[in-house]
Amino acid sequence: MDIPPFTVTLKNPDIPVRIRQYPISLEGRMGLKPEIDRLVSKGLLESCMSPFNTPILPVKKPDGTYRLVHDLREINKRTVARFPVVANPYTLLSNLGPNNCWYSVIDLKDAFWACPLAESSRDYFAFEWEDPETHRRQQLRWTVLPQGFTESPNLFGQALEQILQDYKTRPGVTLVQYVDDLLLAGEREDDVRKESIKLLNFLGLKGLKVSKAKLQFVEEEVKYLGHYLSKGEKRIDPERVKDKWITDSRLLKYEGILLDSPKLTLEVTGLQNPAQFLYGEPDEKELAHNCMTTIEEQTKIRPDLEEEELETGERLFVDGSSQVIEGKRVSGYAIIGGPELEVIESGPLNKTWSAQACELYAVLRALERLKDKEGTIYTDSKYAFGVVHTFGKI
Repeated sequence: MDIPPFTVTLKNPDIPVRIRQYPISLEGRMGLKPEIDRLVSKGLLESCMSPFNTPILPVKKPDGTYRLVHDLREINKRTVARFPVVANPYTLLSNLGPNNCWYSVIDLKDAFWACPLAESSRDYFAFEWEDPETHRRQQLRWTVLPQGFTESPNLFGQALEQILQDYKTRPGVTLVQYVDDLLLAGEREDDVRKESIKLLNFLGLKGLKVSKAKLQFVEEEVKYLGHYLSKGEKRIDPERVKDKWITDSRLLKYEGILLDSPKLTLEVTGLQNPAQFLYGEPDEKELAHNCMTTIEEQTKIRPDLEEEELETGERLFVDGSSQVIEGKRVSGYAIIGGPELEVIESGPLNKTWSAQACELYAVLRALERLKDKEGTIYTDSKYAFGVVHTFGKI
């Protein structure tokens, strides 16, 4: 778009954000190479030597190709955000009249990449890239608004709104804009058709591209902003209210909660899954080992913490409790064992202890009695059982 470049302001810009690139498998780098080469050839990416660096991720599409995802969360945290002026979708749809029976929906493709980024702000959006064929490492940076940047929707929406101020629709046709999604609605099919062609040509002259796969051209029913529009009425897309636990929006919500938690730090492991280096089709030779068997051996709980009792050794039954008797709280524990299942140890505990603490103390005393011996400990406390099997220690 022929608009002034956008400038981004960061808090503490003199302290660069430096995050090393996550390990990417060979398959992932091979999948990203055509996309990165294309972006470089179009001038959307350029080489640089920036003090800033944030990682990228390869995301595989259903068709087998890869999409470049830039992890800009740390940059987003440091960005001085402008006041958002994105309209409410429900307010936009309420402006449509009941006589609108024909619609066109235009989805702009790679819309953010049509907005230039100021030279002074480009270093903030640099990442490291290693070519899988030449093994050359370099830094690349965006020359346009990158996807994943918190300000991109707001900035693009305002820029497009200013451009559309020069566009006038004919009487009887309404134009609705929400970020990069455009809707034309009218009473007559011919008017909507002519207006759709006119708008597509206008957008093309402004340097904007349209997603042909998502284009809904002059139809009586269309899907727009999660609603179906038909004969002047709107209804929510059933997929939005379908009973699904794992949804993109829900996962995004939980991710946002985790990222905003001051007591939680998310770190990316430096270890790599060896399976990601298996490139190509497997041969017909006999496998050296069964991966599932190996995983089970490495991840199963310790043998001494399994729920099956030992065939040999002592058997001890433990219990602990804390309750109020005649207005006073009393706490204690007991251990039962031996051939006659007699009380072999018991005693009072601190009256401030909870029942769970008493149960744990009983297990601890039983473990001390079985030191250097074999034996099975029985407890009716799910809490004590969970602590031992989760942590392997008390």
